[in-house]
Amino acid sequence: MVISDPELYRKMIGLWQCTKIPGLQARIDGASVKFSWDGERKGAHTLALTPQMFFKLEPVEIRDMLELAITQRNKVNAKQW
Repeated sequence: MVISDPELYRKMIGLWQCTKIPGLQARIDGASVKFSWDGERKGAHTLALTPQMFFKLEPVEIRDMLELAITQRNKVNAKQW
């Protein structure tokens, strides 16, 4: 994944350090930051946050939201990573 926004890159580094969700990615898509991972359907996203919320939250808070979304959407215990 190529990240051109330094703030997004730093935030993702923090997120990747606190979780090993397979293939975790984020992209800015218009007015939201959309997350996906290897277990999600092609073209779908697991979680979407406004950029304001994304930059306000700590990586561990985003991780918790992602784990909950993965568990609810895919019936996979995301805390295992």
